[in-house]
Amino acid sequence: MIHSNAFASLKVPSMVMATLLVGCGASGPADVGTPSANGATANASDSAAAEARPAPESCEQGNGATCGHDAERILKSEGPKDPAYPIAQRGCELGDGRSCAIQGALTIEGIGVEKNVEAGIELVERGCQKDHPQACLILGAHAAKTNPTRMMEMFQRACSLGSGDGCYTLGRVYDGTENPVDQPAAVAAYSKGCNIQYGPACRELAQHMFDGQGIEKSPEKALAVLEKNCAAKELDSCVMLGTTYFNGKDVKQDREKAAAILKAACDAGSDLACRRGTVVNVLK
Repeated sequence: MIHSNAFASLKVPSMVMATLLVGCGASGPADVGTPSANGATANASDSAAAEARPAPESCEQGNGATCGHDAERILKSEGPKDPAYPIAQRGCELGDGRSCAIQGALTIEGIGVEKNVEAGIELVERGCQKDHPQACLILGAHAAKTNPTRMMEMFQRACSLGSGDGCYTLGRVYDGTENPVDQPAAVAAYSKGCNIQYGPACRELAQHMFDGQGIEKSPEKALAVLEKNCAAKELDSCVMLGTTYFNGKDVKQDREKAAAILKAACDAGSDLACRRGTVVNVLK
């Protein structure tokens, strides 16, 4: 059974930043047919005519997906965030799930619009209904303290829609805060998140392989996961890999290799690798 406090120790990104995570999903499936004036679905010739028209390319021309990407770029930039709101609003009106998620998150945070949590959640709900995974992740985080069943449903949906962070968060809930809830399910979630190339999920998967928790103990497979992730420039995996070789637990100790891995990660910008590398160089 999942309790509401199972989520208490998880580090959930802010609702605005959750919409910006790597692996943001598609805006959702296309509508089947176009409603006519009397509410019926347009016939095949109408659909064919619509398909023959070139799709609008810009947000101003009516491309909702472009609105969502434009709003996301503003939020990721160093400049003011307020201009993202009207762009996301237009995209949501055009039926883009990403735009609805961003508009909702901005409404929840009061960025570019008056803060209104209830209205923001309704917009995020619309984004989730349109299969935007980060919208579902936001809904899960919002439900964590009051509705653990809905929390799990939303995290599962986010994961199934391709959110690596959703899979990672789902795995953390299955792992529990004090006592494991379902470690095989946690491993399955981490594995899916790792396949989406979400670094934290890969590290948790590797740790479970090292420990034999929820999966057969296999230091060799754990190392393979970390090495692949490190090669993909996921620097925290490099730190974990280098530290593993330095400590020599469950693997052959190789402090020279540890130092080389940590130095490369340090040079690539990992402060933690720099600190660990300093210790390794002193002790090797």
